[in-house]
Amino acid sequence: AHLEDIEWYSGVLDNRNQQIEKLEQEVHDHRQRKHVWTNLHKVVRELNKIEGYEKRLQKSELMLRAKDMRIKEMERKLSNAEAQASHTRDADVENKLASAEAQIKSLVAEVGGLTEVVKTLALKLGNEEAEQADAGVQVDH
Repeated sequence: AHLEDIEWYSGVLDNRNQQIEKLEQEVHDHRQRKHVWTNLHKVVRELNKIEGYEKRLQKSELMLRAKDMRIKEMERKLSNAEAQASHTRDADVENKLASAEAQIKSLVAEVGGLTEVVKTLALKLGNEEAEQADAGVQVDH
């Protein structure tokens, strides 16, 4: 009878050990899934950041094109004013000429500033994509 008790307790113990191993495996699996989700959320945040850089870059490029068109328009006006000035050198024409030159200088300075913003954003975008590539994340445009 004593031997039967030992065998019964041994069976109960084995059953408990199997339950513990099963729970440990479930905990391990849960941690693995949590780790994957955490990494996935990090990747999504990085991709959103890159998307923000791309949008800012596009907006800056559009502003740059608009300023460039404005410069061309001012240069055309300046050329017309210079042609007019060569025929009639009066104070009004000289003022228009000086005003157009000042506007062009101002626009050129703005374009220079925007160019730096575009370069900085492009650099940030390139760095973010390089970091993602290093991390093994594929970024598609």
